[in-house]
Amino acid sequence: MPQTKHPVFTYESSWIPDYRSRFQKIGVPEGAQRPLRLKPHVYREVSVEEGWVEAPLDNAWMAAYRIAVQQGQPVVAELRIFPLAGPRPGPGRWRGERFGPGAKVPYGGLTSRLVRRVRVAEHLRVGVTILAKMKREEDLESVVARFMPATDAGSSKRRAGARPDVVLADFARQYVNACLSGSRRPIAEVADANGTSVATMRNAIERARERGLLTKPMVPAGEPTQGRKGGALTPRAKRLLNQNARPKKGGRR
Repeated sequence: MPQTKHPVFTYESSWIPDYRSRFQKIGVPEGAQRPLRLKPHVYREVSVEEGWVEAPLDNAWMAAYRIAVQQGQPVVAELRIFPLAGPRPGPGRWRGERFGPGAKVPYGGLTSRLVRRVRVAEHLRVGVTILAKMKREEDLESVVARFMPATDAGSSKRRAGARPDVVLADFARQYVNACLSGSRRPIAEVADANGTSVATMRNAIERARERGLLTKPMVPAGEPTQGRKGGALTPRAKRLLNQNARPKKGGRR
């Protein structure tokens, strides 16, 4: 596969073979399975669609995020980090899946320092922006719709890559808790916990205030609030968080 310097969205649809018993164990419906000619009562295959956002971490390593859809929004379901060099068998994959322990990796292997470069929220935002652009191309519309379902008219007016209010409310909740715990750098603390940059999280907290999810910090009369820590969740933010945590009627508990 071609190598890139910037995050890209890649898509692949393929038939995955496995034992029929394994498909049954994980709950794949019989109707979604196709028997193989070789021992059809033992081996089956299913059609799997995969969407990945791939982003190089440096000149030697790649981060790949498997995209799933949750409540109509693209989310990260899996993170993989693997060597960037050499041809790869497909999106989100590397040669180690074919060569095993003998696959070549950069000297010293994966390090904690490299893992700290992963920016899940930031790369997902870029991936969603790419999906929005792809959706304008007629031949890709059906593909993109699987990973970025149509939203209501109100949300369609938001800029591409904007976070849902429930996500902003969750960031605001973490920020308030960090402030109450006495953190000197609450935004940096929340950014680190969510794998994103301080600048990105600062922007998210400001967006939460703008959308009525987080109040401004309390300061003495006449003093500016800009640059001050603090604030509280609004009733709207609390409702969103409660609704998101509450199991739907008729669903499993």
